[in-house]
Amino acid sequence: MITHIRMKNFKSWKDSGEVKLAPLTGFFGTNSSGKSSLLQMLLLLKQTIGREEVLFFGDENSLVNLGSFREVIHGHKEEELLELELMCKLRKPYPIDFSMKDRFPSMSNIDGFSFKTVISEEEENLTVQRFFYFTRYTRTRIVWDKDQILYRNLEFREATQLADGDVKNCYGTPIPEKELGDKITWSQKFLRQFSSAFEELFAHVHPLGPTRAHPKRHYHWEETGPDSVGQNGEYMI
Repeated sequence: MITHIRMKNFKSWKDSGEVKLAPLTGFFGTNSSGKSSLLQMLLLLKQTIGREEVLFFGDENSLVNLGSFREVIHGHKEEELLELELMCKLRKPYPIDFSMKDRFPSMSNIDGFSFKTVISEEEENLTVQRFFYFTRYTRTRIVWDKDQILYRNLEFREATQLADGDVKNCYGTPIPEKELGDKITWSQKFLRQFSSAFEELFAHVHPLGPTRAHPKRHYHWEETGPDSVGQNGEYMI
C-alpha cells in the first residue's frame, strides 16, 4: 500500500508537500486545483514499469497521456527538476540480499520502503539525476547519483561506493543483462532487487477510471473473473 506521495514541479504543483494516503482517501477541491495530478503521478510511474525509457509520458493507449516533459514540468520551465516521491508498505515481506561483495551473507525481509527520483531534460533527452531507496527496518539507503551507486547502512554508520552502473528508467532498472553479457556487475544485481520490489508494488496498483460504458441490466457469469477491471472500468459489474 502506498502511504504517502509527494511531487515537485509536476504540472500545477510546485511542491505538493507530503500527501498522506489511507485505505480510503478522498481529494476535494475546486476545478484545476491539482486533484487529478496526484493520481496521474502514480499512473505515470505504473506505465513506466518495464519500459526502456526514463519516464513514459503515454500515448492514446496508455493509462494517462501527459504529452512531454515540457507539458508536465511546472510552469513549462524545462530547466527545472522533476521530483517524484512515495512511501509504501508492501503486501508481504520482500527478501533482499544485503550481502556486500566478499562479505558474509546477510538476508533480510523488508516490509516497505521510501523512494524518490529526480529527473531533468537535457537537449530534449530525459536524464535520471538521482534516485534513492530507503528501508526503515534495515535502516539502509541505496542512492544512485551521477552514474554511481552508493550504499549506506545507517545502523552501523557505514557507507560504501559500489561499482559504476547504468540504469534505463527513473526507478533504477539496470540496463538489460543481454546487452552486458558477462559484464553485469554485482552492484547492478544488488540494485535490481530494489527495482523489482518497486515493480511488485505497482503490480498491485489498479486504476479505475470513470465508467463510460452504459451498465447492462443483466450480466452472465461463467464463474470466472477478468484479469482486470479494464482501463475505464468496463469489466466492472
